[in-house]
This record gives sequence, structure tokens and C-alpha cells, in this order.
Amino acid sequence: MKVRNKGFTITELVIVIAVIAILAAVLIPTFSNVIEKANQTAASSSCNVALSEYIAMVTLDGDPDNNDVTGVVFSSNNYYYVYDGEKLNYIGNSEKDNAKLLAVTSYDTDISALMGFYKQPPVEEGTAVYEGKMKFTIGEQSVEVDLSDTTRTLYLYNVDIDGTTYAGFFTINNTYGGSGNVIQTVNYSYQSGISQDKITVSQVQTASLDNLVLESIEASYLPTTAICKEDSDGDVENQVTITKDQFKVTANYSDSDGNTVNRILPTNEYELTNNVINTSQVGSHIITIKHTASDIQTTCQIEVEEKHTKDYYFYNSYGWTEVSAYSWAENIVAVKPVANDFVLAGEILGEGIHWELSSSIKMFFDEKNNEWSVTGLKIPNGVPFKLAQVNELGDGLNIKT
Repeated sequence: MKVRNKGFTITELVIVIAVIAILAAVLIPTFSNVIEKANQTAASSSCNVALSEYIAMVTLDGDPDNNDVTGVVFSSNNYYYVYDGEKLNYIGNSEKDNAKLLAVTSYDTDISALMGFYKQPPVEEGTAVYEGKMKFTIGEQSVEVDLSDTTRTLYLYNVDIDGTTYAGFFTINNTYGGSGNVIQTVNYSYQSGISQDKITVSQVQTASLDNLVLESIEASYLPTTAICKEDSDGDVENQVTITKDQFKVTANYSDSDGNTVNRILPTNEYELTNNVINTSQVGSHIITIKHTASDIQTTCQIEVEEKHTKDYYFYNSYGWTEVSAYSWAENIVAVKPVANDFVLAGEILGEGIHWELSSSIKMFFDEKNNEWSVTGLKIPNGVPFKLAQVNELGDGLNIKT
């Protein structure tokens, strides 16, 4: 008898592959959660062992101020726990939970996503502050943190403890098992604080300038719009005078301990030279900024660019809208698009949905930086839009993106 072996049909293979894909989609997240939970449990166990040794250590050191462990943070394998309410509370993983555990590198770091912090605005012009230092105040107590120490990282965080959200901060080693503040392989914080109330964040000011030595000054040009070359036949004079209020000038001092102190200079403490710019020539212009009470000076480069002449228009679900449009750095022009003009066009607009307009729309294309800038335009949430180039004009749009 002749026996013929029968293989799987295509349909059967597709069904098997589909079943495997479904099982994988269900099980892989489950396995990932199991692994994550196991890692977190191992870290929690290590931190609890370190906590016990830490409590024993501070109890025997003879300093009663160290006996309060509240707010001390322990970390193992990037998992962070804070001691409060007689137990360790999980904060998060520094590699995964940036929304509630934020590394801070400077005073300019955006901390608005965290609750419980009040960040004071930058100090007024003329006030001297230490570079790389921040102060955290809880009630009557304050802690200064030095961000220039590259062996440690400053973190701000939110943590839920028994249904209440707390805010806190701490500094801790960048690596595990370092030379200080480590028990076995668990790091614990150098400086820390936790509060149910607001934590005030501020810059650290110096008491006086008497013992400071001016080392250098730095300047930045504040306006975001470019200086443009004037038309040869225009009525406007082809020069622009740059004024002091268009600069931010920072003085860098050093103190007797080697700390760097920064201070924004008032306008009466520096002078400008070469600040009249010829706008008939495209290119770089160097302005000199000199400290009035010394010979220390710096320079700032300002670019004069070609004026852009392209026009950009607006189109919505109602067709071409009766609004005003601007070409780059030019006067108001009437909206009358032609083929090959760039337009702001809606992709999906439901019935009755349209873009609300302010009195005018300004559409700019910065060719130097290859980016768009659109101001004066209000678009409802969820309404997609895109920039496109008109191919043909009729009742609707034929566009080429």
C-alpha cells in the first residue's frame, strides 16, 4: 500500500500563526510586568536591609539630629524609596518615571509637571547669585544644593503615601557602590526633604559684592526676529541701532572659596560700541560690550539676513478665508493665492468645524533654520492641519505636500 503524507494547508498555517500572535500579545506584557515586579521587589528588599543598617548607624553616632530618618531616600538598581510614616514608600524608577521623579541639572530645569513646588522667578537684575546652587525651603528650614558636584544628581519627586501626595527632593550618588553614602550596593541620599505643603525653590544669593572678583562678562542678543536687509529703493534708512535693552549681560565673579557667582548687569554698568548696524549688507556684525568699571569686555555677533518675499495663505472648510496675511517681514498683503503658493490647509474637518481667526494671520518660513512659524491662529483641539503647496485652484484644493 502506498501512503501519502499530507502537509498543512495555507489556511491552517495562517490560523496557527494568528493564534501564536494572539498568545504573544497577551503573554508578553504579562511576562514584562512579572519581571518588573520581581526587580522592584528585589530592590525594595535591598533598600529595607540598608534602612535597618542606616538606622542602627545614626542611632549610635552620638548625634541626636540624625535620628530622624524621615525623607531619607534609598536607591537600588534605579528604583527609589523614601522613608516616611515608619516605612519605605516607592517613588519610582529614574529611567521610566520622569513624570514623578525628575533629575534637575540647573535652575532653568522645567519642574512645572510636579506638584507641591513653588519656584521663585529669577532674581532681579543687579542681584548676585551662586552659579549652580539652588535652595529648598520647607517652613523655616532651608537646604542649599550644589549642582556643580558631578558625582551626585539632584532629583525632585512626587510620592503617594497613604492616599496623600507629598513633594520631596534629594541628592544621591550617580553610580552604585560609590565611596560615600552607600550601604552594600544601596545608595542613600546626602541631602533630602519631604513635605505635604509647598516646597519653595530659589536661587542662592550672595550677601555682598565686596569680596568678589570680576572674572568675565557674557552677552546674549535677546530679540528672536532677524535683522533684514532693506530694499535698495526703500524709504527706510539702511541702518539699525542696537540698544542696551536688547541684551542680557551677565557678569561672572569668583569668591575667596573658589565659588562662581553670576550677576545680571544693570544697563548703567556696561557700554556698547559698534552697535550701529548697516542693513544694506548681509552678514555678521560684531558688537562690543564693555564693563564700565573695568577693562573687561566681550563681543556679541548679530546676523543681517536677506528679506524673504514668499507669501503664505490660509484655507479652511469654508474655502479661502477673508483675512490678512503677511509675507516675511513685509507689510500686510491681500489674500489671493495662486498655484504653487504655500497654504495652511485642513486635512480632516467635520461639519460645522472651522478655524477661529484673530484679526490677522502671520505665516513665516525661516529658510535659514528650515522651519515654520505661524502666529495669530487659533485651532480647536483635535483639528489636524498641515502646510501644503497649491497645485491647482478650483472649488477645493489640489495640493502637493
